[in-house]
Amino acid sequence: MDKSVLVIGAGVAGITAALELANSGVPVALVEKSPGLGGAVASYCCKATDQCNKCSVCVANQKMEELRSATNLSLFTNSDIEKVARSDGAFQITVTRKPTYIDDDKCVRCQLCAEKCPTTPSSIFLPPPHSPLQSYVIDLDRCVHFQGKKCKLCQDVCPTGAIDLSQKAREENLQVGAIVVATGFSAFDPTRKKRYGYGAHPDVITALELEEQLRIAGKLSRPSNGSQPKQIAFIQCFGSRDAHVGNNYCSRVCCTYTMRLANLLKFKLPDSSITIFYMDIQTFGKEFEQFYQQCRQKIQFIRDIPSHIQQDGNNQLLITYQDRKEGKVVQSNFDLVVLSVGLCPREDTEKLVELLGLQTNEHGFLKSLSPLQTNETEAEGIFLAGTCQGPRDISESIAHSIGAAEKALAYLGAK
Repeated sequence: MDKSVLVIGAGVAGITAALELANSGVPVALVEKSPGLGGAVASYCCKATDQCNKCSVCVANQKMEELRSATNLSLFTNSDIEKVARSDGAFQITVTRKPTYIDDDKCVRCQLCAEKCPTTPSSIFLPPPHSPLQSYVIDLDRCVHFQGKKCKLCQDVCPTGAIDLSQKAREENLQVGAIVVATGFSAFDPTRKKRYGYGAHPDVITALELEEQLRIAGKLSRPSNGSQPKQIAFIQCFGSRDAHVGNNYCSRVCCTYTMRLANLLKFKLPDSSITIFYMDIQTFGKEFEQFYQQCRQKIQFIRDIPSHIQQDGNNQLLITYQDRKEGKVVQSNFDLVVLSVGLCPREDTEKLVELLGLQTNEHGFLKSLSPLQTNETEAEGIFLAGTCQGPRDISESIAHSIGAAEKALAYLGAK
């Protein structure tokens, strides 16, 4: 009987499960469809002010660093699962390894490719320092060459010939005894709610874009003119608890997540005015109520979801909302509006369902065996880890992934 495990997805959940299995002596194949590791967490910033706010980003980064020294682990980045078949108690897996287009042995890290790239941010970049992969990668979704345009600037400028945009994909076959699915989530597409002006007003951004700006630049500025915002609004439940967009579930993590971000901004910009528009506050997590009360002392909370956002003649954003205390419609100006986008099932979930013989629940996430057995599925030998099964924060995803690894170990031991 084969005692190895395939882990699909190398975000924090997949990395955690893979490390747990590998450290238990089980050979692991960790397959990630993107060129880099870490999933959504790779773009998150630390939310600490003068004290730790327990966002767990540092814990996720530590997990990625542990991969550097992991044994019993084969890493397949930029790879897709194409076929899955069962025979003699094992899974036969066909993996397509897409080209990286960069020869790491030839690359001298001169940065010329990134400097010459015509996209902003550059389509060719180094992963974050905590990533075990420190080779340049190309984001195919941003790279204009792979969008059909005639651009080979990075290849032409490379002094060592390390970039070859003509590389082809290749297939590899694996055999494993169990599978852990840790494919994560997709953020709600903010362009679906046009009345909030995302894409039309540059100063309407998502919380994930705010995270990335803080992580890369270490400060916050308005996309429209680079100035420091003084009046900042967060809008909650954007794409969650909304039957109009087909998502009538709560994403669970957004209340705490937004308050950590708002608290960080207030620490960095003490003279700023920060407002959170909310439907109601969901108190998930330890010590949440205490943190909530601390935030209320320095952040304004308004219990209403604005009807729409407009841009006024002074390059400010005008938010229209209902003042419940006064019983009237109010308009307020802001420099920056941050949309707290909900967690959604990944767009490729249906493909995975077909490949693995899984099911989805009423919200489109992968269905577990029961509400009390959230790692197991109806497909024997296949286990779920992290947000592919439903919304979770980082610490919950790590705990859930450890559970998935333990279930896979028990399954292999019983075979």
